[in-house]
Amino acid sequence: MFLLSGALVAPLDAYAQPSRMPVIGILHGGWPGPYARHLAIFREALSAAGYVDTKNVAVEYRWAEGSNDRLSEMAGELVSGGVAVIAAMTFPAALAAKAA
Repeated sequence: MFLLSGALVAPLDAYAQPSRMPVIGILHGGWPGPYARHLAIFREALSAAGYVDTKNVAVEYRWAEGSNDRLSEMAGELVSGGVAVIAAMTFPAALAAKAA
């Protein structure tokens, strides 16, 4: 039985979908402009860890622009889009990400 199981798994592996690039979701209650330097530092840290945006990881940004009531919807979009992780940059964004 063990040999038969192994024989069945091998062909299925040949039809596997190519792996998708992992996506990091950035969720923030504010505007992007004032946080440009923070985002540059974030990208530098990712790069130092071996992750380069558009090369081996994708980063999606969601900015509520002061409308924290939009954060839940935005967090839901990120989750339904299949992000690997959400980096919530404000406390309300963290609560929305946790709920999503």
